[in-house]
Formats: sequence, C-alpha cells, structure tokens
Amino acid sequence: AHARNMARGPGSTSGRAPGAGADGRGRTPPIRRGTSSRSPGPAAVGVAPAAAEPIGARAPLTALRPAAFHAMTTEAPMIGEAPSPRTPEAAPPRGIKAPSARGSPLAACPSTGSAAETSTPGSGGSEWNGLPEEDSSSGPSWDDSSSGTSSPPQGPANAPARPRPRPLAPSAGRIGISPLAPLRVPSPASPPAALPPAPPTVGVASTDLRRPFLGGEPGTLAASLGATVGGPGPPRLYWEGFFVILPVFCGYATLFGMQHHVKARLGIKDDGSRISYDFSFAVSSLYLCNLFSRFGHEVVFGWLTPRSRVFLAMAAMVSSMLVIAGPIFALGCHSLCWVAGAYALGGVGVGTFEANILACLTPLGHASKCFAITAIPAGISLVLVGGFFLIGPPVDLPVVACYVSVAVLSLVGMASMALRIPRPPPGSHGAEPATRPLRALARSFGEYRRWCPQMWHYALASSVDMFALSAFAPGLLQYIYDGRVVEVASGVVMSTDSFFALADVGNLLGGITGRYLSYRLRPRHPLLYCSLTLTGVALLVMWKPALVPLGMFLVMMGDGLIYGTVSKHIDTVVPKEFNLVSISAWLFIGDIGSVIGSSQAMLLKELLHG
Repeated sequence: AHARNMARGPGSTSGRAPGAGADGRGRTPPIRRGTSSRSPGPAAVGVAPAAAEPIGARAPLTALRPAAFHAMTTEAPMIGEAPSPRTPEAAPPRGIKAPSARGSPLAACPSTGSAAETSTPGSGGSEWNGLPEEDSSSGPSWDDSSSGTSSPPQGPANAPARPRPRPLAPSAGRIGISPLAPLRVPSPASPPAALPPAPPTVGVASTDLRRPFLGGEPGTLAASLGATVGGPGPPRLYWEGFFVILPVFCGYATLFGMQHHVKARLGIKDDGSRISYDFSFAVSSLYLCNLFSRFGHEVVFGWLTPRSRVFLAMAAMVSSMLVIAGPIFALGCHSLCWVAGAYALGGVGVGTFEANILACLTPLGHASKCFAITAIPAGISLVLVGGFFLIGPPVDLPVVACYVSVAVLSLVGMASMALRIPRPPPGSHGAEPATRPLRALARSFGEYRRWCPQMWHYALASSVDMFALSAFAPGLLQYIYDGRVVEVASGVVMSTDSFFALADVGNLLGGITGRYLSYRLRPRHPLLYCSLTLTGVALLVMWKPALVPLGMFLVMMGDGLIYGTVSKHIDTVVPKEFNLVSISAWLFIGDIGSVIGSSQAMLLKELLHG
C-alpha cells in the first residue's frame, strides 16, 4: 500500500526501469499479503524523478541521488564490528524481519525505498521493514504541516499499529524528510569511531558516600563532619582525646577530693572556728574561678585559638599541682594564700579547658567525642579510687605523690594533644584567633536568638546535676564519714580511705555508663535524667554506708546521661559559629549549681544530719 501511494500521480516514477512493472506502465503493481515489493535482481538506483510533479504527490525515496540513498540505507555498525551497508542485494529473505539500528542516529530516519513492507507467514499483518519497534505514541508524528505531507498509510484493518518514525529536523522539501547533509554516517571502509572510556565502576552507591556525621541541621558542625576532617564516610575514632581529658579531671578530682588532707597538713580542724571557714572560702576559689573562666576565656584569652587555650589550661593545672606539692606539702607553708592561689589556678584550668577541648573535638565526630568524655569519670575515679587506695594501708603512699603524678600525667596529655589531635582546617571556624575578642563575644550575645533558645532549658538540667554532685557526691560525705574507720554494716568495719575507694567505684561505673548511653539512646530532654540523680541523693542522705556505692552510681549515671545529651544536642542543632559560646553558656549555667552546692555544704550538713 505504501509503494502504491508513492507511485501515484501522472509523471511520477516508481524507481524501476521503464517497463519493469507488471502492467508495463511504469507503476509498481499492488503488494499482496505474503509477497514483497523487492525484486530478486539488482535494483536500479539513481533514476532521476520526473520533471513535473503535481502538488500533493509524494516522490519515491528511490529517486534520490545514489550517495544519499546509500547513506540512508547504511546500517549503523555495532561496537567492534565493521559497518555493513544495507543495499537491496543484501536484503534479508522474504518473511524475515530486517535488523534495525536501535540506538543509532539512523534509527530515527524515515523508511527508505529499500525497506519495503514484509509479512511473516501466519501473522495476518504487515510490518515496517528496517525500523526499530518503538511505541508509536512516544515519538513525534510523521505529519509535517509546513510541507503539506501526510502520515504513512496504515495497513489492513486487522494489522497492528505501525510505529511512526521521528524526523531529524523540520522538512526542507516536498517529500517530507530532513536534509541528509548534517547526518554523519561512517562509511563501510572507515573503522568505527573510538568511544570515550567508561568511568570506573565504584562498588558503593553514591548515597553511601555521603554520611550525615550525624543527622545535623544544615550549617551545624555535626552536618559537616565528613567534609571537615575525614572526607566522605564516617570519621575515624580519635581515641587519643581520652588521654588529653584524663589528666585535667584527675587534677580536678585531686583538688576537691583531697582537700581534707590539705586541711590536715595545715593543722586546721573540722569545726566551726574562723580558720575553718577561711579555709572553706579559700577552697571555694576553685569553683568561683571555674565559673568565671566559662566565659572569661573568650575575653582574657581571646587572642588565642581554642586549641592554644587547651594547652594554656593544662599548664595552669600543672602549676596548681606543683604549688600544693611544693610550698604546702614539701616546704610546710601554712598561709592560706597558697591554698587560694593553687585552687584558683585549678579553677581557671578546668573552666578554660572543658569548653575549648569540647569545641576542638566536635569536628572529629560523635564517636570520638563520646569516647573522649568518658575520661571525665575515669579521671575522677582514678584519683578517688586509685589515689585513696595508694595513700591508705597497706601501701601508705605519701599524699604529695598524687599531686606530682597528676602534674606528670598532664604533661603527657599536652603531648598527646600536640601530636595526635588534628588541627582545624585553614579558614574553618576556630582556626584563627579573634582579632577583637570582646567585640566577637558581644556579637555572639547580640545574636542570641540563633543559639540560646535551642539550649538554655537543657543547661538547667546541668545546673541541678552539678548542685547534687558538689553538695552530696562526695560533698557532705567527706564531713559525715570523717573518722579513721567506717562501720559499713553490723560488725563490718573499713578504713575511711578504703570506704571512699569502694564508693568511688560506683562513681566510675555510673559516669561511664551514662556517657556511653547518652550517644546511643533516643534523644530525650535531660531534665528526665534528673530523676536518677535525685534518686541517688535520696539514698545518700539516708546515711547508710552500705547504700553509698549504689547512691553514687545513680548520681553519676544521671550526670553522664545529662552531660552527653546536652553535648550532642548542641553539636546537632546549634550553628557551628556559635558552638563554642553555646558550650560555654551551658557549662556556666551548670556551674551556678556547683557554686551554690559547694558553698552551702556546711548548712546542708546541719539541716540533714545535725
């Protein structure tokens, strides 16, 4: 039917030699089902069309020039094989569908004269020979309104729908096809063009290469952990941070845990005398300077980077240990100025160290930070358990050895920080010191709406927790169980130092358990964990020595859960430029409870114990 439509009209030619048709009038005979319009002999290609052609008649595609017709009938080669032209001599046997150049540029070309209609025996229909089998609804229509041509005729009524080929460009002639000049088809003699090398196959999906550090909000440090230190994938565990934090909190525990030994070395009794209250005031400089340093480090030491402030704080802790070990214990100085100075240095060291080391560990990832903060209860228990065990019988080590050991351990921690903890990348937040620290701090407070509403109510839980720690654990316990021995149960007596060592085992286990779980439990408000702290305090104020280890465990477990939850929350929701000021504000609010608890220890003893 298609061939009959193309041969229609006076003056048209069918592309065959004159007289080659069945009727001898130059027209192609009608195609019957089961037959082919392709003659078994060689085709006469290149016969020029008639001079005149009526408007609306379609010229046969075989009337094109030989080169153009040869290019249209050339099959695009497969990769690795030589191109083979589709000429009438190479036509497939009758009843077999001709191969198509699926995926090649020629697959979109209209049907040519050599691709006539064939039929499969028994199929009852006809097909377009030489065209890929595509959905007729997916491509543009054959009709070209600009040229006035019509779509190809359809087959019999019971034949399947024929796919309509896609034109390459708007029609340039009356036959409704695109000009073939821009079409580049490899010639049979030329080898196929070299394909660009395929990109290397990666065995990991692209989504696996982007691991959100933590599911943080955009712009937070937690949302950019992989990009800042370790690149794609989870950052590695920097376990060395554990040994940076450990010595500082060993010194902190030595200051508040062994103050009774300093008081005894000065010859001051535990009574209501004036000198006893003066000693308590000198010791409270630890908490006052700690409170001041929470924000003071950004003003006084604002010309230093957070990393440099860590070294400065550790040097202050070393100085505090050496002042107590030298003038007080070794030289026997009885002036309270040495006590106040040593405890003030310790307070500045702890207050400056904690906020800045947390800010330095934040870009290293949640895993590194969680592992590092477990050094806080470990360092405290190393002194309160191991220290009390060594200075008690049967070892009876001098107390001064504890202060010297903490000073040496602090020097080891400084070396670990310098050699093993990476510096922040150049240009990142905290890599350079502030040029005007006071103005930078004022600017952070001026933009408090961007960080304060996200964390202030979390810090309230830390204030309650620190009040319980400083007042009761150990706090009052040192003034209640102050004899040489403690009667743990009926007929069971322990030395005081051994009793506190046993109690501090619960301190160690509770603190490590709470910090470990804080990064693995579903996020909850830390005020919920204050119930554990208050339960532990209730057990302690029952004044039953056998319940002290359990009470210490519950208090410290609540402390660990609160500490880790607040730290993770700040890293997740607070913008990274306010990370350090948010941590400082959190620790400052918490230390308000610590100062209140330590200053009211004697009053709480009179109210609760008499």
